[in-house]
Amino acid sequence: MKIEKIEELVKETMIDDPVSRDDDYILILEVLRKVNFDVNFQMFSTIMKTHKELGLPSLESITRARRKLQNKYPELRSSKQVEKARKMKEEEIKNYVLQN
Repeated sequence: MKIEKIEELVKETMIDDPVSRDDDYILILEVLRKVNFDVNFQMFSTIMKTHKELGLPSLESITRARRKLQNKYPELRSSKQVEKARKMKEEEIKNYVLQN
């Protein structure tokens, strides 16, 4: 799936469902629903093993699109508490990478 289409779906989801701005799992679930994939009846392992055959967008592409859109459209940003938690986690990961 082209990144432009994924970005469009992510933006639509964040507008329609503000909770998805704060939770990547909800965002991913709703984007997969928008591509008409019935996530409720699929086992997680099947989804993960056959995502290409199913035509699902990359989970990383979905979260990357969220970050890009939240930078571009401040009204789609997460709550301050969630942004602070993400920054702390980002610093933790940077420190881990630099140590190894």
